Amino acid sequence: MTQTHAAQSFDEQIVAFAEVQEKCVSTSAGEIPPPAACPAYVHSLAAVAEWHIATAMIVIVFVAMMFELTMIAFNPGGGH
Repeated sequence: MTQTHAAQSFDEQIVAFAEVQEKCVSTSAGEIPPPAACPAYVHSLAAVAEWHIATAMIVIVFVAMMFELTMIAFNPGGGH
């Protein structure tokens, strides 16, 4: 039997939201991995969530924004 846990990461929260919407879990926290009663798309979301793609995208965008802001701040010809 697979060990289940409540959704913890941002990606797992998306899966938990889908589980609650489909009413295939009894708690609002969701279960990772999803129960067998959940539709196939919930299982697909769980498979994608294992890769933490959404979290990685948020981190990459944040780092890119910080890099751009740093370049603007230290640009000797830019600014006001």
